[in-house]
This record gives sequence, structure tokens and C-alpha cells, in this order.
Amino acid sequence: MKLSAAEAFELVSAELDGCRKCESDAAAHQRALALGFVDRESSDPQTLTNSIYTDDRGDTVTLTQRWHDSSGPFQNAPDIHKIRVTLSQSGRPPLENMVAWEQ
Repeated sequence: MKLSAAEAFELVSAELDGCRKCESDAAAHQRALALGFVDRESSDPQTLTNSIYTDDRGDTVTLTQRWHDSSGPFQNAPDIHKIRVTLSQSGRPPLENMVAWEQ
């Protein structure tokens, strides 16, 4: 039996602190793929990971990792990386967990 989106959300969200400590989305992304998430193409060059899971009811979980260069003119600042896990269920507001780090 397929996991509910809420269960998949909790399992992937549990990996986020480790991702922040390791400064990599690898643990969350590997866990997501093992649960049946599907990688999607992104035309945004700042999106490193873009995966989705859909359960039997049509509820979804998305996993994204994005980065941006926080440097400005005449500045050298670290890149900012953010991993976000979002649960979308019919008739409910979205739930979201996110971690970020500088690199």
C-alpha cells in the first residue's frame, strides 16, 4: 500500500536537520526517491532538486532545494541554500518545513 502524502512529508522532513548539518540535500533527496518521489525538470538554474510525491487521494508533497548568491556589488558573500518540503492536501492550507545554510 502506498504511503499517504502526510506520512511521506513526515519521513522526508525528518531528514532536514541532517541536511543542514551536512550542508547537502542528499539525505532528504535519497529518502524521497526511496519513498517514490519523482524528480521533475526545472527551467530555473537556481533549483537543484525538484521532486514530487502524489498519494492515492491526490495529495502531494514537494521537495525543493534552491540556492542563490547573496553577494552584491563589490561584496563576496556566501551562497544561501534552502531545502523546502511542502505538503498540499485538498481543503487544507499547505504545511511546510524548511532549513537553510550558507556555503
